[in-house]
Amino acid sequence: MSFMQIKDLHVHYPIRGGFFNTVVDHVYAVDGVSMEFEKGKRTV
Repeated sequence: MSFMQIKDLHVHYPIRGGFFNTVVDHVYAVDGVSMEFEKGKRTV
């Protein structure tokens, strides 16, 4: 098993606009990240 494992990370920020300040779109800051760190490995 890995020390750390991140899969399919999604960070979406809404863009609001219009008369009623509704969500009109999204900014896709992070969309579909996969990370894995091996056990016993160290990065500085």
